[in-house]
Amino acid sequence: MAAEDDRYLIVDRVAETETGEIFACRDEHIGRDVLMKVIDERRAAEGADTRFRAEASVQAQLEHPGIVPVYDVGEDRLGRRYFTMRHIGGVTLDVVLRRLMKHDPDTEKEFTRHRLLAAFAKICLTVDFAHSRGVLHRNLAPANVSFGKFGEVYVLDWAIAKPQTSALVAQTTSTDSVGTPGYMAPEQVLGQRLDARADVFSLGSILYEILALKRLIANPHEFALFAKKKVDIDARPSIRAPDRGISPELDAICVKAVSWDPKERHASARDLHDAVQAYLDGHRDIELRKRIASTHLERAKQAIGSGAEARADAIREVGRAIALVPDDEVAPRLLLQLLTSLPKEVPPEVQKAAAERALLRWRRTARWVALLLVVPWFTLYPLTMLLFGMRDLIVALAVPAAWVVAAAAVLVEDRKRAGAWTPAWAVMFAVATTSLLEGPFLIVPLLAIAAVMGIVITGRNEHRRTVIVLGALAVLVPSLLVVTGLHRVYDFDPDGAMRISGAFGLSLPALFFGVTLAHVVTIAASCQLAARYRDLFERAETENLVFAWQLARVLPPPAMPPDSRVPTR
Repeated sequence: MAAEDDRYLIVDRVAETETGEIFACRDEHIGRDVLMKVIDERRAAEGADTRFRAEASVQAQLEHPGIVPVYDVGEDRLGRRYFTMRHIGGVTLDVVLRRLMKHDPDTEKEFTRHRLLAAFAKICLTVDFAHSRGVLHRNLAPANVSFGKFGEVYVLDWAIAKPQTSALVAQTTSTDSVGTPGYMAPEQVLGQRLDARADVFSLGSILYEILALKRLIANPHEFALFAKKKVDIDARPSIRAPDRGISPELDAICVKAVSWDPKERHASARDLHDAVQAYLDGHRDIELRKRIASTHLERAKQAIGSGAEARADAIREVGRAIALVPDDEVAPRLLLQLLTSLPKEVPPEVQKAAAERALLRWRRTARWVALLLVVPWFTLYPLTMLLFGMRDLIVALAVPAAWVVAAAAVLVEDRKRAGAWTPAWAVMFAVATTSLLEGPFLIVPLLAIAAVMGIVITGRNEHRRTVIVLGALAVLVPSLLVVTGLHRVYDFDPDGAMRISGAFGLSLPALFFGVTLAHVVTIAASCQLAARYRDLFERAETENLVFAWQLARVLPPPAMPPDSRVPTR
C-alpha cells in the first residue's frame, strides 16, 4: 500500500486515535522512516475532518524538541487527508507506569523515580511552550506522553488542542468522549472557560500517578462527582502509597496542581516545572517539613499509653517526623520513650512470642526435672531401706512409684509441647504420697514448696493459681489424715520423743539422717532450678538495658543550660 504517487510506502499500522489511524511508513523520496496519520472516510463524514486539519496545523506550528515535528500534509490517491511526522519509536508513559505497577525489574531499573520526575519537568516546559503560543492541549494523559530511544520526551496527540483566547470555552461535558476522564480539569468537564491552569490540572494528575503508581481519579463516577465538588479527594500520593517514600514537598506540589479551584493551582506549567525542578535540585521547604513533623508528633503523643495498635501507629508517626526533620531533638527522645516503655496492652504478636519462649524454656527444663524426680528414689532411697529396714512394703514401694509416674508425666507433657499442666497434678500427688512414708510435717511441706516454685516458674501464667492450690492440698490433706487418725505415721515414746512409724522403723539418729539428707537434696535441686531461671531473667534484663542504651546513642546529647557551664578563670 502506498500514498501520493508511491512516495510513502506503508509498512505497518501502529495505532488508532480519535481522529485517524497512524501508520509506520517509508519516505521513498528521501529514504527515511516516518509516521503517517490518516483520517478515514467514516471519521471525515462524522465531522472529524476539521479537527484533523487543526491538529496538523497546530502540531506543525509548534516547533519544539518535545513536540513531534510535522513533515508533510496531503491527500493519498483515495482522497484521504494525511500528515507525516517524525518516527519517534520508544514507549508511552502509560505503558511504563503499568509495568512499574507490576514491579517489572527491567522497567524499574530504566525508569527510576528521578528519571520520571526529570521527564515530567520537560513535559511541563513543552506544555508551557504551547501555552506561550496560545495553544491549550486539553488532553494531557500518560498515554499521550512518549519516551524516545535516546532520552527524548514528547507530548503527543494535539487533536483537540485549541488556540487560547481570553474567552475560550471548552466544548465538552462529562459525557463527551473528548479528553481523558480522570485527567481533565473540573472546569473542562463542566464546559466552563479554560485557561492554562486546565492543563496544569492534567499535569498534576500525571505527576500523582508517577509518584503513587495509582490514578488520582480511577472511576468515571468518582470523576464526575469530583468535577461537581461533591466529594473530597485527598491528592497526597503519600497517603495512598505510604511505602513509596514520597516527600512532603511532592505531596504539596500535587495537592496544589490538582486543586478544584483553578485560582489555587500553579499559575502556569512553568510554575509547576519550577516546583518539581526545585525538588530535583535538592531544595527542601524546612518550614513545611517542621509543620508536618509537628503534626506527626502530636498524633504520636496522643497514642502514648494506649493499646498496642495505637502504640504501633505512634512509633510510625515519630518515624515520619524524624525522617522529615532529622536534626530535631524532640522526636528521637519521644521514640526512645515509646520503645523503652510498655503499652497498657501487650500486642498479640508479643503474647504469642512470649508463649513460644515459655514453652521453649519448659522443654529445655523438662528432662532435667524428670531426672531430678526419680534419681533420689533409685539412689538414696534403696540405701535407706538397707540401713534401717522396711516395715511396710506397700508404702515403701508406693512412694517411689508415685514419683516415677510424676517424672513420666513430665516427659509426656514435653512431647505434647503443652507446657507444665498435667505434671502439676502428678507431682503434687507424689508430694502428698510421700507423707505415707515420712509424714506431712517434716519433708512434705518442703517438697511442696520446691515443686510449686518450679512449676510456677516453668509453667503457664494461667495455671499459677491452680498450682498453688494443688501445693496447699498436697500438704493439707495428709495433715488432716494424720490429725484425724485416719493415717498413723507418728509414734511417741513415753518420754515424749517422736518417732516416724511409716515404712521404716526409724530411730532418732535415723530420722535425723533421713530428714537432713532430704532437706539438703531438696534445697540443692531448688537452688539449681532457681539459678537457671535467674540467669535467664538477668540475661533478658541486660539485653533490654543494652537495647535502651543503644537507642539512646542515636539521640543527640541534651543541650546544657547556660547556668550549668563550669566557670573558668
